[in-house]
Amino acid sequence: LTGRMLALCGIVLSILFGVAATIRPVLLQELLLRQGDDFSQRWLEMLSEGQVEQALKYVDSEALLRMAPRDAQGKPIHGENLQTDISNTFQKDPFVQDMLSLGELVTFRLYDGAILPSKNSYQRRSDLVYEVTSKLSEADDASRFVLLGLQKSRIAHGTEPAWSVRHWKIADSISALSNAP
Repeated sequence: LTGRMLALCGIVLSILFGVAATIRPVLLQELLLRQGDDFSQRWLEMLSEGQVEQALKYVDSEALLRMAPRDAQGKPIHGENLQTDISNTFQKDPFVQDMLSLGELVTFRLYDGAILPSKNSYQRRSDLVYEVTSKLSEADDASRFVLLGLQKSRIAHGTEPAWSVRHWKIADSISALSNAP
């Protein structure tokens, strides 16, 4: 009787661990998608509400470096006005200008396609696509689409993961987003 119970317990445990191993990646992907969507919604709202400096705080370091002024050889210039220069470049970015022009009367809806590339133990990356519509216009042709490249990284063991924006693009169609970085 004891041997049979142990055997049954072993079978049940092997089934549970097998199911858990199968479900874990799907649950992780869904969790990343929801967290990324929450972060993206807040970031896009910051821009559309004119909080450009606040939104800039969530742009990752590589994207900030791409906005830095360049010397004649194309190398970034690290001067005392670097933060101001990057801020000015960000505010003049066509994407930021488009978000500012939309104003607060806009909605951002996660489009059906969210791409979640492979992950490693230190970072998670995802590209999320949003349909952007004005609350003043119900016309289907008034929609635009935004692609946001996100990164989620752990600063240190046990701390809350931090989301940042790696790249962005706005277009009038999904197909126009296909050549984004």
